[in-house]
Amino acid sequence: MKPSRRSTDRPIHVHFQDAADHRMLKGKFPQRLRCGFAEDCEMRLPEGAGPDVLFELSRDGRTLRFTTKLPPDELNNFVTVAVDGKTLEEPDRHLRPGSRLDVIDKSGRRLYSLVADVLTPWYVRRQFLAVAMLLLTLIGSGYAGYVYTVLKHARKQLVSAEQRLAQAEADMQRTRSRVMDTLRRLESTETQLSGAIAELQLLQEASNRDIRVEFDRRLNQISSRARENLARLSEEDTRAREELERETQQRIASLRQDFSSKMVETYQNFKNLEGRLFESVKSQIKSQEPEGELYKRILQTASESVVFIHTQYKVEITRSNEISEYNSFGTGFVIAEDGLGLTAQHVLFPWRYEREFLMLKELGLVKYVPDSVRWSVWRTGSTVMDESKDEKEISSETGYRSDQDENGLRFLYSPQISISEELASTPAGMVMVPVPVPDGSDVAVFQIMDFDTKFKRLELTKTKTEPLDDVLAVGYPFSRLREGVAIPQAVRGFVRVVGPEVMELDTPLHPGLSGGPIVNRKGDVVGMAMAVFQSDVYGLAVHTRGLEKALKQATLKVREEEQRLAALGCDPGKIDGYIDRKAQAAFICEREKKLPSAKTPPKAPPQPESASSENTRPQMAPSDLPPPDPGTTETTATRLPADRI
Repeated sequence: MKPSRRSTDRPIHVHFQDAADHRMLKGKFPQRLRCGFAEDCEMRLPEGAGPDVLFELSRDGRTLRFTTKLPPDELNNFVTVAVDGKTLEEPDRHLRPGSRLDVIDKSGRRLYSLVADVLTPWYVRRQFLAVAMLLLTLIGSGYAGYVYTVLKHARKQLVSAEQRLAQAEADMQRTRSRVMDTLRRLESTETQLSGAIAELQLLQEASNRDIRVEFDRRLNQISSRARENLARLSEEDTRAREELERETQQRIASLRQDFSSKMVETYQNFKNLEGRLFESVKSQIKSQEPEGELYKRILQTASESVVFIHTQYKVEITRSNEISEYNSFGTGFVIAEDGLGLTAQHVLFPWRYEREFLMLKELGLVKYVPDSVRWSVWRTGSTVMDESKDEKEISSETGYRSDQDENGLRFLYSPQISISEELASTPAGMVMVPVPVPDGSDVAVFQIMDFDTKFKRLELTKTKTEPLDDVLAVGYPFSRLREGVAIPQAVRGFVRVVGPEVMELDTPLHPGLSGGPIVNRKGDVVGMAMAVFQSDVYGLAVHTRGLEKALKQATLKVREEEQRLAALGCDPGKIDGYIDRKAQAAFICEREKKLPSAKTPPKAPPQPESASSENTRPQMAPSDLPPPDPGTTETTATRLPADRI
């Protein structure tokens, strides 16, 4: 049985009127109503008033509670609040249902009237009770008429039944007289039958004497023929037994000979099999690979698919208009021969995850410059910087860059970030900071636009990952290079906990390993390095389910882009959700149509806006538009005690 709804769960029923233009609004609000005003002194209901909140109405048992976080003196500087015609002097007060709340805006000289009441259940309202009483009266009248009709019909049926009963009694008298006549005829027939039975008994006795004589004669004939047949069968049975015994002896001798030859053959086959098995075990023991050599081989194989990623972006200090350039490094890996790859979203967009930057941004002190973002990717063995020079600088000429058309890099998709707000202390006071939650949303999909190269790729595991499975985290810990060359390293550990989207590892994931693959003993990818958990001892990794979900969304997004390019007259080739050489040419065609001249340099690669939910198909911005600021959209999520790496 479904539990009844408690009174505290009933919504607030509000009638709101602006006295200036006599607009009337009404609605239902669950539990809480926040009221404030903007610069044009327009009341905003019911949510989103932000820092301009004047007061709140909330449910408190069977009454309404008026609360304000502003002191009464400060509140009176903006508005005058009156309850049922009396000026309100307390910041916290209980109101009876139906109280009229008048708000006078002193700056705009406008009056707002608000009547709030507890929305009572439908089954206790007066209209419902009146309708229920009317329905009950109508039902009672109808039922009384029905009962009267039934009784009248029953009376007619009773009179008809009495008439049928009288007719049945007359019929029964006639039937009784017929039965008496039949009994008399039966008594006469019984007398005649007794005489016939006596005659039959005499005939039966004579017949029995003749039958006994004939039976004895026939029995003697059958007995003599049976004795003759029995003697003949006995002689045939003796001859058959002797023949069967001779055949049985011959069959047994033949089976013994066959069994002996089969035993010899089976023994020889067993000895041969034993020899081959022994040789196989010896060869397996000799070829058994040491565990250290196994992980070296896994690292060598995975290194061919791991890439080194450099993100460059600028941040503007709003007060002084100074521009600072920042650099971030991380790891990624290729999962398709055509250059499709995965990495952590915070490697490509570090400003979304930097706690200090988010705090300063909420205070309005800094902002990042959208068109300043540049990405560079180097494959294993590529020279990232020249160690021979005195001033060591990152060389993006040797890798794939996001501002290149040929042999460049293109960002495809990243899911919406899960956000949890935290209260932080700053010199300017307490401020709510949107902090990203470490979960399966920290994934980004990119494409290396080098279609002449067949890339080595890593496979996503098809087997179930369980706790205590050995794993290897491959990447560039602390962004280290070997003599300026991108040579990945590995950290060994095992799986502690497997969640629906995130895995917890018993291995330290150092900074720089973010976005790198987590591979098992078969060399297959079981996750992607994301963050450290509680301490530097444990690491967090995105499960392959989150990676596969991001890849499917990226495919849908690319298919939409191909359809859009085809509609613009730029042929992307087959619309299949994959970027190839024709799709690359279509993107260049689109930019040339939009640019005023061919000499205009291309802008940064696009950053699509996050979808409203995971099930929403992603929207991709044109390639010549700068990536928009994702903002701090509030998303309900549980924050883990984790730090990005």
